[in-house]
Amino acid sequence: MPRFVQHIAPFVFLATSIPAFTSEDFFAAARKGDVAILKAHLDKGLDVNKKWRYDQTALMVAASRGHVDAVKLLLDRGADVNIKDSFYGVTVLAAAMGFGSPVEEINSAAIARMLIEKGASGKEQLLTEAARSGKAQVIKAVLPLGPWKPETLTAALVAATANKHQAVEEALKSAGATPPVEVKIDAATLARYAGSYVGDDKTELRLEVNEGSLRAVITGGPVMPLRALDQSTFEPAQYPGSQKIVIVTKGDAVTGFELRAGAKTIGFTRKDAQ
Repeated sequence: MPRFVQHIAPFVFLATSIPAFTSEDFFAAARKGDVAILKAHLDKGLDVNKKWRYDQTALMVAASRGHVDAVKLLLDRGADVNIKDSFYGVTVLAAAMGFGSPVEEINSAAIARMLIEKGASGKEQLLTEAARSGKAQVIKAVLPLGPWKPETLTAALVAATANKHQAVEEALKSAGATPPVEVKIDAATLARYAGSYVGDDKTELRLEVNEGSLRAVITGGPVMPLRALDQSTFEPAQYPGSQKIVIVTKGDAVTGFELRAGAKTIGFTRKDAQ
């Protein structure tokens, strides 16, 4: 073998013996919760906030699968806690509740706490969702991370009560949650609101009076009992804080309503004559 080949051969061997990491390996490690591989990538300079499919990051991937140690490493390395998935609009905090795959509640609780402590937005919604799902460990882990808006505590209590999660109810009451003030709407007003409506997105929906309350019936979909927030505003009784139905009137006539969900509003126009 020529002398120069003999000279470089050991270096060629060393180079080919070092694993060639790729970003796909990085996200595969996040899915598996492989802390060693994640650390190796980060130590080699890979951006902890590198985007993957639908703008997910390794933090979201690890959180959605309940990998506590992987989440801790990524947070320690500066992972952005307020990244959103571009397909569903899911936050990292929502992902910690099991978006993508089931997550053990004890892991959800630990991850949610770490994320909130790092400044993750959406903790108010998380509290209500955890209460609705009866995730007592999550509730107990995040309640000390207040302050909480009184209306959030009330909405969480309503959700827990509606779904019969007694342990969650007790934890929320201990944190100062109080039942909502009951709003009474007379039968004549409810009868005015009842009718058929069609949305800007072509969704058809009926408002019906049932046992002194209003309920929404989506054509081909579920029946949702509504709870009055005031004389013209309602929300799903079992999903408080998730949506609002605001009745729209013109003079004495009910012309439609607005369905508000977060920053999104869908207008509904009344189909039938009063």
